[in-house]
Amino acid sequence: QRLEKWLQAVLHIPVNRNHHETAAFLEVSRFSFITELGGKYCEGFVKKRPGGGRVFIGWKQCCVRHCLRWSKRWLILKDSSVCYMNPRTEQIRFVLLFDRDFNVSAGSSETAGMPDGLIISNQQ
Repeated sequence: QRLEKWLQAVLHIPVNRNHHETAAFLEVSRFSFITELGGKYCEGFVKKRPGGGRVFIGWKQCCVRHCLRWSKRWLILKDSSVCYMNPRTEQIRFVLLFDRDFNVSAGSSETAGMPDGLIISNQQ
């Protein structure tokens, strides 16, 4: 109860309530409480490789892998989809529905040598 009162007092201050670090700590975004989008499970920051679902071959692949910076995205796991948004604009950038071909690959052998990397794909 003391923790709950303290948290309510902290969130009562607008600067704290609207700060992006507070949202990251609480794992919430403006899409967390929209019931029409389905149940909320987990949210948080991830780093996304440039290029998305496009496949690059040869020198383009080398440039994408080694020269372009990774972008910071806010990943949202819902009961029927996973999506990510640009944290600065709060614009949803991509949605992957959980269909019969939905797959998550992990580990260095699956993710081109990134031990903490994931590859998420579906029928799209």
